[in-house]
Amino acid sequence: MDISDTRWHTKTKASPATSYRSNTVTNQNNTRNTQVSVSSLAVKLKEAQQAIDAARLNQQSFPQNNNVLTWQAKSNQEEVNSAKWEFEQLSKPQLETIAMDPSNTFSKAEKAAAYEKWHALDQRALSELKRNALNDDNAMTSFEAALYTHSQTFSELGKAMLPDDYLSQAQSHFESALQDMNLSAHTMSNQAEHYYSLMVTDLFAGNEPKVHNGAEGMSSHNLERSNYDFLTHKDRFMLADMYEYAEKSGIDFEYIQKLASDIGNYRRHDDGKLLSNFNEGHFNTETKSSLSDLRKEIKPL
Repeated sequence: MDISDTRWHTKTKASPATSYRSNTVTNQNNTRNTQVSVSSLAVKLKEAQQAIDAARLNQQSFPQNNNVLTWQAKSNQEEVNSAKWEFEQLSKPQLETIAMDPSNTFSKAEKAAAYEKWHALDQRALSELKRNALNDDNAMTSFEAALYTHSQTFSELGKAMLPDDYLSQAQSHFESALQDMNLSAHTMSNQAEHYYSLMVTDLFAGNEPKVHNGAEGMSSHNLERSNYDFLTHKDRFMLADMYEYAEKSGIDFEYIQKLASDIGNYRRHDDGKLLSNFNEGHFNTETKSSLSDLRKEIKPL
């Protein structure tokens, strides 16, 4: 096939070789632009660091965090967002150099962007401290100790970027989170108790019996008992979860009753050890179909 006769050639009026050279030049230009951008940022970081070192020698104070709020207010948000993208891979010390630059090497928008990026990284660190503290029996004490240790790692520039109430604010947020978790746990506990009580009412007429031993099978002692009486504690908690799902999904409790009876009968026969092909011809296919959604929602024991 002669490529010169193709529609591509007619529209572009360029040979494949010319196209290849054009694409190569474009790629080289893109690479060169990226290198220039990175190189330019490196030069600016070096200049800003030199200005910071000079300020330290002259014992000049660095702008505090309230100045950053002024930079944010005066900056165009599009410029800030653009700078944040450019600073995506910078470390916290590099971001501090930009945000606390005492010269005019970096614009106000760039300083605001560096400030926001630095605080986003710090928030990630605080989140990690919170997750670790939650694994401790005394979560609040554990978090306070970890927070203090964390605060000691800040550089001089980093401390200048912190709000005055940094420690108290972090502690307050964690305390509020703990209270919300405790409230949620209390609510879940109340719900669990409600549906367990509902299970007892529906299966045992409100009077829950002890778990009876099915090792004796269909002995005279067990003959007069209901299948429900042989449900284990785990069985009963699982069924309580099913009652919750059924009530919220509008499913008839009759299907849970049938399943509970089947499970109880299995327990009555020593967990199936005393059954001989009992399931054949006895399994309720309608119950199986109706309970398929329920089983998906219940965690394995």
